[in-house]
Amino acid sequence: MEFSTKTEYGVRAAIDLAQCRGEQTTFQAIAERQDIPPKFMPQIMRDLAKARLVVTTRGFRGGVKLARSPQEITLLAVIEAIEGPIAVYRCLIALSACPRAPHCSVRPVWMRGQEAMLSVFERTPLSELARDSKAQRGRRS
Repeated sequence: MEFSTKTEYGVRAAIDLAQCRGEQTTFQAIAERQDIPPKFMPQIMRDLAKARLVVTTRGFRGGVKLARSPQEITLLAVIEAIEGPIAVYRCLIALSACPRAPHCSVRPVWMRGQEAMLSVFERTPLSELARDSKAQRGRRS
């Protein structure tokens, strides 16, 4: 399983918004700070807005900010807003995806691995990622 580049950019954009402490910023500013190609920003923000993770404002003074505090938004919520439901293997999304799923000895292992991964993502708020990201940047300076 591998996340798309769009998801990577979406996570970076969400972390950037968490670092803005509730202040509105622009798509362009996020793209510049996070080295995200600007063409991705409208798609990413549309996905995050549809999931009610961000609020966008149009116009001259327009921009974007998180819809809730970064403590309330998880990494899982951001990933699923962009990717949709995530699974380590297709049979975990739908049994019909694999004819062997009902009798497969590996499926329970896939399931345990997925549950562990989703649990970590669900327990990781944007506030933690934003704090860790700032600390990393401070060490590089």
